[in-house]
Amino acid sequence: MTSLRELQRQFISDCLSADLTPDNISIETVIDTRKISAKGQMGIYRESAIGNIIIPMQITYPVIEKLVGREFFRATCRQYIKVYWPKTGNMDDYGQEFAEFLGNFEPVKELSYISDVARLEWLYHESSIADDMEPSDWNSFANLSEDDIENTSILLHPTVRLFYSLYPVKEIWDINQHKLEPSRELDLDNTQGGYVLCYRQSYKTTILTIDEADYVFLFAISSDKTLYQAAELALEIDQGLDMQAIMATYLKNGVLCQFFTKSVING
Repeated sequence: MTSLRELQRQFISDCLSADLTPDNISIETVIDTRKISAKGQMGIYRESAIGNIIIPMQITYPVIEKLVGREFFRATCRQYIKVYWPKTGNMDDYGQEFAEFLGNFEPVKELSYISDVARLEWLYHESSIADDMEPSDWNSFANLSEDDIENTSILLHPTVRLFYSLYPVKEIWDINQHKLEPSRELDLDNTQGGYVLCYRQSYKTTILTIDEADYVFLFAISSDKTLYQAAELALEIDQGLDMQAIMATYLKNGVLCQFFTKSVING
């Protein structure tokens, strides 16, 4: 007798994997097919299941949908679902591999930028739902000694995401934000890529284009470099960089969240 767990796995497989044929409906032996065939019954569940999965994909990837059109997007999602099933019941977790999928999806191979746009949309999604974190008392930072500052590390806010693309993904994202048709066309041949910062502050998720030095500084912070080490790396990119201004900017928008020394955690 088939266990409930195995029955559930077969049902999911029939709903989400390859096209339904009499030969690949694994659940056929345990359902009543006297009035409606197994293919007919599973087809009903299949359309409902796939439709319910496509909805959160549309929410997460609205720019991709706008770039390729609604029907093509839905058809693409169907192919994606066959390869990547939802792993949890929380659909906020679903869709992370979509950028990689698009990068290998033959029908969009001429849209070389599309996988990077999808990566940006996923980072925006992650930032929007990431946990919050209370900041340190940065007023006490001014009281640190030079030795303490040299050994101070910083935690970026949990919503912060950093990204580099060869393509102008931020501009593509901007153009496709409004509901109307894009107000201008982007000349991809004469537009460079760049560094992007995504973060959430006061319930609003923001995407910014940043300079390479800023990117290097923030990436170093995210890689557990000390403040001193991160500043050195940024200054190698831009010797004229005003580190006080950089600190002030990213403290104001909450990107720099907590600081601590080797021996004392602050905040």
